Order: sequence, then structure tokens, then C-alpha cells
Amino acid sequence: EGFEVYSSHYRKNRPDVPYLVIKSKQDFAKAKKMLSGSKLIVAIPPCNGLCGLSNWEFRKSAAGIEACQWLIKSTELAMSSGCEIFIGENAPALFTNSGKNIAELIHKACKKYGYSLTLIKISSLQHDLPQKRVRCYFVATKGGYYPDIEIEKYKPEGLAQFLEGLDMFEHSDEFATSKKLEDNVYYKFAKRHYGSIAKIRKRVKEIIATRNKSGMTIAELIIHDDLFNKAIRFMKLQSVGFYKEATRLNRWRNKILDGKGIMEETPLFVINQSVTLTMKRLHTMVHPKYKRYLNIRECMYLMGIPNEFVLADVPAKYRHITQNVPVTTAKAVIDSFVNTQRKVKLDTKFVFKYNVMNGTKVIVPMI
Repeated sequence: EGFEVYSSHYRKNRPDVPYLVIKSKQDFAKAKKMLSGSKLIVAIPPCNGLCGLSNWEFRKSAAGIEACQWLIKSTELAMSSGCEIFIGENAPALFTNSGKNIAELIHKACKKYGYSLTLIKISSLQHDLPQKRVRCYFVATKGGYYPDIEIEKYKPEGLAQFLEGLDMFEHSDEFATSKKLEDNVYYKFAKRHYGSIAKIRKRVKEIIATRNKSGMTIAELIIHDDLFNKAIRFMKLQSVGFYKEATRLNRWRNKILDGKGIMEETPLFVINQSVTLTMKRLHTMVHPKYKRYLNIRECMYLMGIPNEFVLADVPAKYRHITQNVPVTTAKAVIDSFVNTQRKVKLDTKFVFKYNVMNGTKVIVPMI
């Protein structure tokens, strides 16, 4: 159903790619016939939001279970076709207890068709992209075994060095964000308080060195360094239009005092690696070297999208760029299953879990 919404886009731009929207038993049978004889089927979706595993309350609800049905149905479709290996992907919660209810449903489907289930937790930081983007791949293997895979890890370059490898002169100015860093009132405040953009970066680097963080927004700096009073005074002294930011800062302070979080989109400073790219961060992440935001082409590059790719159309805010699985992690997982020769018997009551991030492999009972 999610695909159907965008089917006109695919018909227009990729008429060579066959597709089928499954709405009935007849559609399911037709798809099964199309896939019959396949050894490997890959169903890596464009966005984990398709089943809401990123939301704790949602994934526990009946609506959350229903929204995740595409995971189970696509797995069942692949296995009913008799393929040897089926690879799917979703949010990292699928690997943990917080997403266990969905993993159990996938596992139940695997048992029904005589397949074993493997869950793989992996980060794009381990495969050439200096972006902290954690994913979970789920793999169904036919015949009650799992391939004892080893996924090779590659340490990426630093963020600034990585971005230098992008030849921006090949692309047009349409990829430049319309917002200017120096026009942002929160950046103006931080620059006034710390002295320069170099000193802002230095302060961010000092703080994240003691935390498991890739960067900090200016709002987080204000909270950490207790700068609310100074920031509010600064906003009140600005020209008409920024007084409302003083009110916003007061509201943020009250929420923090109440132990609550805040929603904010102030400039985000990153040092050696990018945080997970989301839609709002496409337009707020500051380049690690220059005095500007990252442009859209650089964000595409950070998602592992090849440099020669062009956008067939330009949707508002480039939403679809962040709704993709980094190519490097997907390739690493698929290659490891295609190339491995070592197969280990695994009772279908159990699940093989491979955390590539720390190298641990465990076999655990699921149901």
C-alpha cells in the first residue's frame, strides 16, 4: 500500500522495473509465480517508518502491529516461492527487546515455512560512511540452517575528509539549501557568546568527547552550558521577529526543569562523523569545515547514494533522501550471505543474532 502511493513516480521514471501492488489472494498468487525459482530475494524498504518501529508506544499497539504486517507478508511471500535466502531490513529496535513482538511474528512465519531466522545489527559507520545510522537486517534461510557469516568492517574517513571526495562542480546549484547559517539567530547568539565558529566547534568537541554523541545542536549547547538567561536577553535585543524566540527559550527551559525533552531545529554541529540523517537534519547540519549548512548533494553522498545519481524530481524538503538504507551496509549484508559457504544447523525454535557493531554472535530461543 505504501508503494501504491508512489507508483505514478515509478511508472514515470522507471518504466523498466516491473512491480505489483498486492491487494488480493489473486495478486499474492501472481507475485508468488513471478518469484518462483529465485534463489535470493531482497526486500529492503525505503523507510523504516513504514512500520513505525522507531516509536516505542506505536510498535506495542494494535495499530503498530497492523502497520508492520508488510514485514510479515513480504517474508511469507518470499518463503512461499521457495527461495533459498530472503533478506529484509528495518529499524534497530527489531534486534532488541523493544521490537521483540514484531521479530516474533517474523519468526513465526519462518517456522511455518521451515526457514531459520537471522537478525543482524549493523551501523553505516562500519562501512565507509561517516554517518551514525544503525539498522537491523532480518534474513530467512531455507532448510533449518544459518550461514555462519563474517561481515567485514571498514573504518570510514573523517567527515570533512569524506566530503572533500565529492566533486561539487559536477552538479548544479539546485542542491544548495535555501537557508543560510549566518542568518540563523541561534547561530548568531552562539557566535557572540563563544567568539567564533571555530570556538563553537571546539566547545562541541570538548563536550562530545565525554559522551556517546556525534554532535550537538546550539539548543543543546545552551542547555549544557546553562545559557538560557544570556540567550533570552540576546533574543530580546534583536530586531523585530526574534522576540518570539525568547518565549520559545523560556518554554524550553521550563520543559527541561520538568524533566521533559524539547523539539528543536537549531543548527547542528558535527565533528568527525554525522548523526543519523533525518528530514529536519538535512537543513540544519553544519559543514564540519566551512561556515555553511551541508547541501543536499553532500547529504545524498552521506547516505551512500552514488555521486552520478541525479534527482528525477525535487519533492519539498528532499524528504526521500533520508528515507533510504545506506547502500554500503545493504551490500555488506547481501554479499556476506551470497559468498559464504559455511552452513550451521539451527533448530527453527531458535534465532541467530549477529551484532556486527561489537562482533557478538548468539543463538537464542524466540518462541
